[in-house]
Amino acid sequence: MSNVQPIVPRAYHQEVDTSDKSDPRTLIFSLVSEKSRVLDIGCSVGILGKALEEKKGCEVIGIDRDPHAIEIAEQNITRAEVADISDPDVFQQFSQNPNFQQGFDHVLFSDVLENLEDPRKVLAAVKPLLREGGSILISVPNIAHASVRLALLQGHFDYAEEGVLDRAHRHYFTYDSLRKTIEKAGYVAVQTKRTYRNAADTEVAVEFDSFVTPELAAYVETLDEATTVHFVCELVSVDNARHQLLINNRLNDYEKLVRGVSEFKPKFDSDNIEFRVRSLESEFREFKKDMQDCLLFLNKRLNHVNLPSGELGEIGGGKMGLIQHLHQRLAQLEVRVERYTNAWPIRKLREVRKKVLRLP
Repeated sequence: MSNVQPIVPRAYHQEVDTSDKSDPRTLIFSLVSEKSRVLDIGCSVGILGKALEEKKGCEVIGIDRDPHAIEIAEQNITRAEVADISDPDVFQQFSQNPNFQQGFDHVLFSDVLENLEDPRKVLAAVKPLLREGGSILISVPNIAHASVRLALLQGHFDYAEEGVLDRAHRHYFTYDSLRKTIEKAGYVAVQTKRTYRNAADTEVAVEFDSFVTPELAAYVETLDEATTVHFVCELVSVDNARHQLLINNRLNDYEKLVRGVSEFKPKFDSDNIEFRVRSLESEFREFKKDMQDCLLFLNKRLNHVNLPSGELGEIGGGKMGLIQHLHQRLAQLEVRVERYTNAWPIRKLREVRKKVLRLP
């Protein structure tokens, strides 16, 4: 092995502590599915990939333009290759490489996008490498951190060897500019996590004076995203996001109807009883058809969707558990509707209405 040291920040030689939520690599690690196939772009020496293989059973292929880093990465992950994604021909080469033709469940850009000449173009170019239902995971430093804002108030913008003002950065992102870059590349962020630090805890020097006082620093830290050091986002293609949104909306409608049926209590003194029961029966018939279509849809594409957030996403048994749960809830809903309609058949409701309203 060469004795030449790879040109990478010291932090990327350190093992990933999966309990350290101040490390953006930990947040990326948490978003990667177990036993998934992962492409780590800008993998450096492969430390993140090593953690994914050892702790999550993933298969990781890494690429980096630094051949010395790749020499080390080859010992840490399944496969590592020298490649420069700023080269416009590199993605054509990927399409002819057997290691890339199988596609990937996740493509990682861990502190990489800010170093590229055209991050949007690269994000768009990797889309064909994603398997159906796959996602891109990125971490990007936040230029709007309180330490940078305070330094600018003092007329400073001093580059550093690493951190938010790393001299290798070619782009600087706020939350808004990152979101626009993501959308222009044809993606949407379905999850966004953050790492946090106060103004005094970064590599950006903030020296208090008569203007930049501790009180001003405390105020700046209350501004939007001012203590965010990194944004860590999971991106899916716009088409896939719409697909997931449709499913989540259907599931939300399902829960609302279940609550509506549970809370429905017929009353004798209302002329609307018949209407309410008829409406409930009609609504349930339409919903049942939609829900059965949704369940069929989910069954067919079980491996290509993410679980929804919230209560339904926390059901045990993963995706199969969710399907089984929905079938059970649908059956329970049928029983509830049948109970109400049997207890208050239309003929009986008419009789009750006549008595209450004293109709002939």
